[in-house]
Amino acid sequence: MNAIKRRSALIIVWLAAAAVVAASASADGTDSAVTMKAAKLGPSFHGRVISNRAFCEHHRKVWLVGVYPDGSHPIEFDFSNDHGKWRLSAQLQGASAVFARAARKRGNGVHCGRAGSATIPTL
Repeated sequence: MNAIKRRSALIIVWLAAAAVVAASASADGTDSAVTMKAAKLGPSFHGRVISNRAFCEHHRKVWLVGVYPDGSHPIEFDFSNDHGKWRLSAQLQGASAVFARAARKRGNGVHCGRAGSATIPTL
């Protein structure tokens, strides 16, 4: 009987921990992702906002962020289209790298958390 109580307690603790992880994941933006690729010619970048919710992909503000010696600074922004795709061209003077960041978005009872892409070094 004691082993059954212990097993039940462990299951309850595991379920509570899983609920906390799921709640924090949706609150901090893991429900969205943003991709970024650099064009082969010119300072053009493009990518896509990806989410399991269409509301989080459409018309999302995407910032191109430059990494500088004194920190990261937003350079330029665009809004994703109906398919989550975005495209930016910007001057990157002094930036050692760039990445894309999709801003938070709320509406219709949905909260889309902030998301960031991988960092791409500038040459």
